[in-house]
Formats: sequence, structure tokens, C-alpha cells
Amino acid sequence: MELDDCPFRERPVIKYLYHARPSLTSCPTCGRCQVRDKFYDIVHEVQDALSHINSPAHVAVMGCMPPGSPILGQDLKPIETVKVGDEVLTHTGEFREVTHCFRRRYKGELVRIQPRGFPQFLVTPEHPIRIVPRRFLTRRKLAAASRAIKDGASWREAEWIPKACMLTYPIIKGAKDVKEITIEGLPVIKVDKDFLRVSGFYIAEGNTEGRNGKPYAQRFSFHIKEMPYYMDVIGILSKYGIRASLYPNPAKKGAAVKAHDIKLGEVFDDLFGRGAENKHLPSWMMTLPRRKQVHLIKALWEGDGSVCQIRKKYWKADYSTISATLAFQVHQLLLRQGIISWFSRSPARPGHQESWQVCVTGKDPVERLGTILGIELNLGDQFQPLHLAIDDDYLYAPIFKIDRIPYEGDVYNFEVADDHSYCVLGAATHNCRVNGPGEAKDADIGIACGKDRAALFEKGEIVKSLPLDEAVDEILARLPYIMVKDRGGPRISWRCWMDMEAECTFPDPMKPCHNYRVREDYVHACPHRKPEENNERTGFTTPITKDVKMRVE
Repeated sequence: MELDDCPFRERPVIKYLYHARPSLTSCPTCGRCQVRDKFYDIVHEVQDALSHINSPAHVAVMGCMPPGSPILGQDLKPIETVKVGDEVLTHTGEFREVTHCFRRRYKGELVRIQPRGFPQFLVTPEHPIRIVPRRFLTRRKLAAASRAIKDGASWREAEWIPKACMLTYPIIKGAKDVKEITIEGLPVIKVDKDFLRVSGFYIAEGNTEGRNGKPYAQRFSFHIKEMPYYMDVIGILSKYGIRASLYPNPAKKGAAVKAHDIKLGEVFDDLFGRGAENKHLPSWMMTLPRRKQVHLIKALWEGDGSVCQIRKKYWKADYSTISATLAFQVHQLLLRQGIISWFSRSPARPGHQESWQVCVTGKDPVERLGTILGIELNLGDQFQPLHLAIDDDYLYAPIFKIDRIPYEGDVYNFEVADDHSYCVLGAATHNCRVNGPGEAKDADIGIACGKDRAALFEKGEIVKSLPLDEAVDEILARLPYIMVKDRGGPRISWRCWMDMEAECTFPDPMKPCHNYRVREDYVHACPHRKPEENNERTGFTTPITKDVKMRVE
């Protein structure tokens, strides 16, 4: 009898046995995102071997974001540079330590999400992101935000996120008052209004000068009309016993304040970084009481910020810097004051470096900022849609656009202590809960990949550490035994489609012959039994399809 004449066709049988296919937890940051029949996209080396398998097995691998994705920590850094021990911002608004870092090769589609008020970001389809249904938040007014956080917020895989929802972007929590700092060679410095103002002016307008890496001189550059600012700097430095001089330059409409104190220069370099692209605030300043942070915001805005009216209609305030970390920190300072603001990036172009902008628009946010800056703004009855919403814990950003793009290359993820999450600009995302064996204890077999090595684990227990390039071969060697382990020892049987009476049991289910297909003994549809008996044996509640029933009978 020819194979084409066999009454037991391949297609209905495969349809019937679909639920017994191997399942893959691929980039399953929620730990439960099982993806069937996508093993070929994740681990290409085992495509031929797995194409013959119709036995249940749960395999775990990981990796969720492409290189270059900015991760929010004490500074803003690409995901590929995050190391174990670094602290990252989690969805709770706290900083937690990274415990494991992972990387893997990925070929497929990435989900591209463009939130309002933030740059776009990319994730793999299975990466969970924290969202709130839009029905909890109105456009003009924050409605029942506490109810949204309690009842409406949830983790949703990127491929299933609807456009009609809002992303949750956490605001840094905590308020720890640092009253003074001690610097060798200088009097005790009180962390008060004066210190925060001179710090803000230095971050915005200052730099250090010297030879052989020694910051012998400190310079603050202002416009010549900004007399109150540079006189303020001179007066504050004099309180610390530091003499500063004014150097006006009318030809360039500028004025510089210079001081020569190497200890002060070392303090500035240590606290705030050296070079405009490396400027940042120390972490303890980000958790100062809000009443103190007002003085820091005021000095920063007076240095690098602007407030203007657009077309004599709308008021707008901008802060611009070439330091991505500083822009992120200024944005967070505003959010801590309850000021809704937008975060954007301007790419490099001839004659200009890449820069970052923090923008404040809308009547209420501009009024709040104007109060901090001491500016009286006649906003009248103007109304400008905000699109974003804010409460004490989160900024809510609607999705402007979501689509997919093809990608082939490395993807990265890591595990975060306690909160199991981390943040990109505009969203809180889950960390990879199968990055560690303990987090993937439900997987039959899995690999946790490091830079050059991989840990092979079964049911959450590490069984072997091996080079990364040997990991796939090791999985293929163990997978046949994993499929029957802890299932009462069912045999792996092959049934010939040319002779339904013939049956052979092979020791290695990874090597089928030409006319045979592999199925576990307890799930194949036996031609000598009634359909109801076959269905009972499989343990599945889904009825046998009409096509299969006809052929079984």
C-alpha cells in the first residue's frame, strides 16, 4: 500500500496531537509565557531534531532587549553595559541590585513602542510591560489613580499590549535629608540652599581647568546680562573661604567667574563628573526632601533652561543638556514636584552633538515650575492637552504608536533582586524570571547564559556548567530523557503509517526512520480503540475532530 493511500492521514493526526508538542519559555520575563512551535526561531541549531518530536517538554531560554536600550539606574546606561552589582530603578520607584546578567542570540521581530513624552524603545514580543487600562485615567484630570494602581495595573506581554492603554513610569521614592558633607581640607559644608544653588550653577555652567588632570581652577560661564547669577556664585564661594574673581567679556557678551582651589575642583569632579557629557547629580541628591530640591531645580533652570511663549499662545519651558544621565535626573526632579514633563532626544548633526531635552507644557505644569523659578506667568484661560497624567508614584504615558520590526542579533536581560523589574525611558518592564534556575523551576530543562558560559538546569536545579557554544548540543542530548522522566516511564513509540498493525519501540526518539513519526505511547490515537477511549487516554478535554474520528473508526 502506498503512503498516499494510507487511511490514517498525517494532517489530522498532527492536529489532534498539537497539544503534546514541546513548549518553550522564550524570553519569558513573567516566567509563564509559553510559546509553542517557536523553538526554531530561538535555537536554530535544533530545528531538524525538534521537527520530529510530538512529546511534551518545557524548555527555557532568555533575553529581552537589543543593545543600546537605555536602562535607568543611578545613571542612564545601555543595557549591554549593565553589570552584576549595579543598581537599577524598579517599578516600585526604588533602586535594586542586579544579581545576574544574560545575553543570547535572537532572530525574529521586535516590538517597537513609542510612548507619548518619551523616546521609543524595543523589546522582544514576550517581554512583559506594566500597563494601566486607559479607562482608569481621564484626559484632563487624573481620576481614581489609586484605584488604577491597586486594581488596574498589570503586566502584559509586549505583543499583546493594546494601543488604548497607558504605560507606568515610576517616580523615584524616598526622602533622606543630608544635612552636611565633610571634605578634607575644607570646612564642613552644610547642604543648604546656598550649596544646592552653587551646585546647580556648576552643573549647568561650570567646568574645571588644570594640567595633568588636576582641577586647579573652577570656571562658571554666564551671559553678561545674568549679573544676579554670577554675583550669587561669588557670594556663596566667599562663605566657604574661597576667593572668586569676575572676568567680563563684552565682545562675546559673556562673563566668567573663576576660583582657584584644587580641593573645591576635586569635590566638583567627584560629585558631578568632569566634562559636559558626564555631568550628573550624586545619588543622595535625588532623594533629598522636595523642599530642598526646589533650590537645585531653580539653579539648574537658570543655567541651562528657558521659559518662553509659543506664538503668543502657549507657554513652554525647556531644559537641554548633552548628558543623558543629567536629563533623566532633571526629569525625575520635576516629577517629584508633581510637574508633568516630556523627555526627548535630538540626534547628532553636523556641528552639534546628541542632546537631550526635558520639556514642560500645559497650564498646571508650567504654573508649578514658574512658582519654583519665581516667575509670574500670565497664563489666563489657556488650555493645552497634556496627554500624560501623574500621581505621587507614577507618570502615566499613553502609547502613541506600536508596531514591529525585524531583528537579528544579541538581546540582553538581567535579574533584579526583590522587585524583579527595571525601567526604560517611559515604561516599567519585568526582568527575566528564568534568568536563574530558581526562577525557572517549572521548566523541564533550560540554560542560563552568561558572556562565555552557560548553566544547564533541570526543574530549577543546576546540573552542569559548560561553555556557551556547547549548551545547545547538551540540551539535545538530554531532551529525549527529559520528555519521559517523571511521567511514569511511558515508552516512546513509533507507528508505521504504511502498516497500522506494526509498532516498534526505539531507545532514541530523536532519530525517526523514513516512514515513522514519534509519539508518546499515552497520547497517540490507537486505531483499535473507540474515539472516546482514545480521548480519555490522552487526558485532554478537547474533543477529537471529525476528520480524526472518521479515520480512527
